[in-house]
Amino acid sequence: MAEKPEFVLFGSRIIKQNIFMSKILIVDDDENNIFLIRCFLEKENFEVSEAISGPRALEMLKEESYPDLIILDVMMPEMDGYQVCQILKEQEDTKHIPIVMLTARNTTEDVVKGLNAGASDYITKPVNFQELIARIQTHIRLKKLETELIKKEKLESILQMSITIRHEINNPLTGILGMAELLLANDDISSEKRIEMSTVIQNQSIRIRDIVQKMSQITDPVVKGYVDVDKMIDIPGSSKNNQTT
Repeated sequence: MAEKPEFVLFGSRIIKQNIFMSKILIVDDDENNIFLIRCFLEKENFEVSEAISGPRALEMLKEESYPDLIILDVMMPEMDGYQVCQILKEQEDTKHIPIVMLTARNTTEDVVKGLNAGASDYITKPVNFQELIARIQTHIRLKKLETELIKKEKLESILQMSITIRHEINNPLTGILGMAELLLANDDISSEKRIEMSTVIQNQSIRIRDIVQKMSQITDPVVKGYVDVDKMIDIPGSSKNNQTT
């Protein structure tokens, strides 16, 4: 999203508005349609970019920052809207962008074809601009909520991983540090005792190595609750070697 002035003139009043405005990409081979939609969207404080064809839209998405939503015409030469939509939904970097398709055809078959290609919504021509704005706002709001949910899930995963590391590695690490401190602090420890303590250090080090290896094999984290700690990852239950195929 691009920055816009924090304060705007509204009639005779100066009001505060959102610092960021949503960016919309219009893809249509009809320049008149682009002009009309652009004028209406800019009036509603959207930042608008445009592409006159499907291939040009794909090029722009490689060169520029991603829009918050794409308005995509269905009937275009070279590459129709269904093809463009399908390509965008197959690419990792663009599959999350909501796409509203525009068409003069409103049969059930056309709607289903667009939705199957990955479109978020479908608007028929002539465009009802109030309806278009309402749907754009809805899909941008849904995208924002989805992004916030993903961020929350990532933060929770990081927290669970940190709790797991602390819980699983703390005990053997404490043993290693304890043995090392005793060896350094006591010069009169017998050779037999030194070997015994060194063996403890070695065994605890192997235990930590095994924990790290199991954590690197986690493919589908299984979370469990414990009495003395928050939720943490069940390492044995999450490791790919322990999952049934």
